[in-house]
Amino acid sequence: MTDSSLKLAKENVRLREKSFSEGLSTSLEMVDAELFLAGIKTERLNVAYMYIQKLSQLLVLSGDSGLFITMAQQGRKVENE
Repeated sequence: MTDSSLKLAKENVRLREKSFSEGLSTSLEMVDAELFLAGIKTERLNVAYMYIQKLSQLLVLSGDSGLFITMAQQGRKVENE
């Protein structure tokens, strides 16, 4: 999932909350938007986990497992807010 998908899901939640507070949207629509956002966040974390898992396996098989530590220290955190 891309950053744009996450931004879009967040914006959808924001708009649904505003619509709900003004009586223009149902609580079900608001919950659906929040569940969709949670799904996007979960998928992003799952993809990051699978990437790290496969990278570590590749480095172990190539005999360069020490490189994993170096890469982990230089890598960036997956932002999921």
